[in-house]
Amino acid sequence: MTMKFQDIRDAVITLLGTYAGSDFRVLGYQDPSKAAETVLDESRLVEAYFKRGEFPKSGGALNGPFDHEITINLDLTVGKASEGDLAILDNPSADPEDIKTALADYKEAKQLADRSLDELFDKVWIILMAANHMDLGMSEKVSSRWIPDMEKDDPVRLGQYIILTGSTRLTCRVQEESTGVIPVPGEKFEGEIRVEDNTNEGRAGILVDNATP
Repeated sequence: MTMKFQDIRDAVITLLGTYAGSDFRVLGYQDPSKAAETVLDESRLVEAYFKRGEFPKSGGALNGPFDHEITINLDLTVGKASEGDLAILDNPSADPEDIKTALADYKEAKQLADRSLDELFDKVWIILMAANHMDLGMSEKVSSRWIPDMEKDDPVRLGQYIILTGSTRLTCRVQEESTGVIPVPGEKFEGEIRVEDNTNEGRAGILVDNATP
């Protein structure tokens, strides 16, 4: 039996993937090595992963169930390509007209990326906060489902691409149960251990069996 925060993580990934269509992609982990070309236009990316969990002392009984307040992070990445050569902006000897054209292309690409990220925020929020997704598609009760905030980062220029990232988070509460220590399967051992008796006049034999119950 696994803890329910893993079920919540998987439910969020499944829900987003089901309704993403051709609008965006979903990963169930953080991918620091993603290339700019992989997040362009409709290939924009949502990375969903478990971030943290809290167990309030006031929540639940001494021996369970235990209230577990869960945070699932959602990292969003979009990209847009500029029609012009933005490398000119790094060339101090470039022609002023070329710089002017590159700046206009840069501004347009930034605006397109900004709108693309806004649209992605919109889609993710609608999917996760829909009334019929109150329990995130799970068969059991999920309490206090909420998306408390959204945040956008500054755009980054990578060659001819403008990359824009943002983040949001889903919080909710479930009840965890502890089923006790899980037995570890082991090999059956049968043997005789000699133990001195109290009078030191003889030895007592005992049979030890460490087979898993």
